[in-house]
Amino acid sequence: MASPMASASVPEVQLIVLSLGSQTLRQCERSSLRFLNANGFATSVRREGSQFVKIFGEKAFDRFSLQLECDRSLNTKALAFSHPRRARQSLVDAIIEGLLE
Repeated sequence: MASPMASASVPEVQLIVLSLGSQTLRQCERSSLRFLNANGFATSVRREGSQFVKIFGEKAFDRFSLQLECDRSLNTKALAFSHPRRARQSLVDAIIEGLLE
């Protein structure tokens, strides 16, 4: 059995895939970066051709790490979000909702 200290340090990982809808890659990138920067995330972007963009975000103090992919060829917006199990659920939900709206 894991000790409470060890289990508290194991991250929770959430994977969510939604339709990109009518958003363009540029709109997906801009809105995601605007949200992440406004919420204290350090960000970087990697574009792969004209159909795909990856956005990386990290908030070291809160131990949040995420990757958002906007894919025009699949028409999807995918989020992989890692955070400590002890993170406030309302904060985690607000980040997910802010990125996937």
